[in-house]
Amino acid sequence: MNDGYLTIGSKIETEIIINKSRFLTKAYPIKDWEHATAILKELRKEYWDATHICYGCVADKHANNMRFSDDGEPQGTAGKPILDVIKQKDLRLVLVAVIRYFGGIKLGAGGLVRAYSKSASEVLKNANIITIKPKTSVTFWVSYSDFNKIDYMLQNQNIELVNKEWGENVKLELNVNNCYLREFLDNLKTALNLNESEIYLKEGV
Repeated sequence: MNDGYLTIGSKIETEIIINKSRFLTKAYPIKDWEHATAILKELRKEYWDATHICYGCVADKHANNMRFSDDGEPQGTAGKPILDVIKQKDLRLVLVAVIRYFGGIKLGAGGLVRAYSKSASEVLKNANIITIKPKTSVTFWVSYSDFNKIDYMLQNQNIELVNKEWGENVKLELNVNNCYLREFLDNLKTALNLNESEIYLKEGV
């Protein structure tokens, strides 16, 4: 996990028809399990007439919190196959929900597994897969006269400017990719003649 983790960049949906059953699949990037449950609640409202709304979810960036639901389909034929596809792609913080409208033809246990697996595979095949790199929050104060000394450093692609407050001095809050953190801190201390106690770090942002 030191190099980051994979997730999807934005919501995406696909639809397939199998033996007259409609499988509408939606994939979402999520913040945590609470975020996922809120999405599922809205889906149940919007698709109140669906036969089943099954899902698989990896709800944290370490893949410790994994959830799935068959929502009335035979046990093991829907939610777990969806989750297995997410795991195969090594994705984190992703919810995949498959909304099924029954078409009148039973698919059987094997057919259901294949249908839900295919639904999840199709939506993730079309998703924008991105790498999220672990970051550390860096907060410090700089005088107005010294600000120009570090302005160029803030243009680095490994640095995200989160907040800038103008007061007696300039307070800067940055998110810095961990792969660049040590180099950035060394450059910062050299440019501003700061010591470690004047720089506040918060890991895991």
